[in-house]
Formats: sequence, structure tokens, C-alpha cells
Amino acid sequence: MTKNHFPNQLYLLVPWDLPIEQELNEVDKNKLYKILSQFLLVLKEPVVPEALITINQILANLEMVDIITAKISSTETSLKAGEVEDFDNYFGVTHIKTQETAICLIKSVILAYKNFLEISQNFHDVDLIQVELQKRGFATYIYLIARVFSLNLEQNI
Repeated sequence: MTKNHFPNQLYLLVPWDLPIEQELNEVDKNKLYKILSQFLLVLKEPVVPEALITINQILANLEMVDIITAKISSTETSLKAGEVEDFDNYFGVTHIKTQETAICLIKSVILAYKNFLEISQNFHDVDLIQVELQKRGFATYIYLIARVFSLNLEQNI
């Protein structure tokens, strides 16, 4: 087990550990509800530096302690394990196993959005329609996570 602060690596649950539904205790439920609600507000923030400040604050509150790097020996697809490993290495992905599935899923999507913002702010000819579509995709994913963990977020995409 290692303690992780999500550096440049994106940590994803192994596919067979992705929950369809999972109950959280009330403390975690309240914490994650607040974080998801705050993140949905960040998606509406038009000023990128302001959004990044809030995102960094959110990420600081989502520390994971219980993670184990997972070895993928079988993909149950036509891909070989080595091909998946090449893909993961290229995109900076590490598959993990953890009991903190909700935090892992939420932290991963927020980190992906942070990277998206950092990349998009470096290009002045970014198509604003495409940016908005990406934001809607992130919001949709947050609502999916909320449903998995029985967090009643008001949908307002």
C-alpha cells in the first residue's frame, strides 16, 4: 500500500472494481455531496485561473491512503495485457485497487478536468462550443457517480 497525492499520474480503478451502486456512510456521503456540488459550480466558472484555484482546493480534500497498484493479466477483450500496459504508460494511467472507490472516481474526473483546463488555457483558438461540450461531459459523469453512490444531486447541466 502506498500513500498517494495524485501527481501527474491518473489513477483509475481496475474495470472489474467499478461499482454499479455502493452505499456510503453518512459522513462520506455528506463530504462527497459537497465536493460534487462544488465541482459542478466550477464547471460553470468562466475564468480558468479561478476555476483552477477551486479545483486545487477540492483535490486537496480528496486524499487517498489505501491504494495498491493493480497488474492487469487478462483484459477479457482482444487486447493483450502488454497492449493495455503500453496504452496506460503512454497516457499516464495506473490501474489501482482501493476500498476508497468513490474518492478514486471523483478525484480522477476532477484531475482530468484540471488537465483539460490547463491545456485549453494555453490555446487561444480553442472552439468555445467544444469546450462547453466537454464541460457537459464532465457534468454528466459527475451525475453518474452521484447515482452510483446514492447522492441526490440536482441535475442542472
